[in-house]
Amino acid sequence: MPAFWRKFELFVLALWAAFELSGHSCSELSGHSPYLRRLRTVLSSHEGFCSQGFDVTVLENDSLDDVGIHGYWYPYRNIFSLVDELEIKPFINWTKFAQYSAEGLEVEFPVFRDLPQLPTPLGTLYYSQFVQLPLVDRLTSLPLTAAVINFDNTDTTWRKYDSITARELFKQFGCSQKLYQKVLAPLLQVGLFAPAEQCSAAATLGLLSYILAHQKDFDLVLCRGTTRENIFKPWMESMTTKGCKFEKGLSVTDLLLNEETGCISEVVCGKEMYSADAVVLAVGISTLQKLIENRHFNLESFNITSQSMVLFRS
Repeated sequence: MPAFWRKFELFVLALWAAFELSGHSCSELSGHSPYLRRLRTVLSSHEGFCSQGFDVTVLENDSLDDVGIHGYWYPYRNIFSLVDELEIKPFINWTKFAQYSAEGLEVEFPVFRDLPQLPTPLGTLYYSQFVQLPLVDRLTSLPLTAAVINFDNTDTTWRKYDSITARELFKQFGCSQKLYQKVLAPLLQVGLFAPAEQCSAAATLGLLSYILAHQKDFDLVLCRGTTRENIFKPWMESMTTKGCKFEKGLSVTDLLLNEETGCISEVVCGKEMYSADAVVLAVGISTLQKLIENRHFNLESFNITSQSMVLFRS
């Protein structure tokens, strides 16, 4: 996984934890635990984040200049709700997007939310403009489209198609060479991050099925400038006004346990120590393993809950 994606995911996870907590008063949170007064959100390894809506601190390893993502798609309702709540306007208008090749513009996609919703797959196929692809080549996509519509995502169907590659799938359903080169091959490079010869036919049908069934979901807006300056900075400023503290340039080196409760009681950052009644670790698995190994902890000795996120590439 590219490093900036990993940094972005951890950055958002920690910041969102800060945001959720900063909207509560100390008395509200202490209703869940009479000892919950100091919370530390740690984003270690690349970043560190701890937030406060009562007595919370964000421990950040180093500054993230730009989180690397610039497009926000229609289903990202949490982001759109956030910017509305912050009363900021970081985005340009909904925009068309296109697919290019060495020969120039190949496909232009409209802003689907501005158009009538048509039954699957008519909307995506009818509204998209194939600039250089002849009609005869476009018609060779019909047998493949039928296979996509019939793809029911069951175990039986996956077993049927998973044994062949996407390239073999396109040949089997009679897709022309031009359709493959100008549309299908670039689409897989973007959607499954691999050439058709390396992609499962089942995964390809699943991707195409999603694209055809979710007409509006591919509309996007772009941020005016960097995401950090236009979204994260005002977001952090808003949390700061609610009591959230941000400590930068700190690397978490150790975690101290309360022997009576089995919970983390202090976060160690070199010579600095932060007492805590609760700790949120927004870190990668390698960082957490290193912290545990340094202290020779048994993972079961931690009185913690966790949320895991797994990403993969074909």
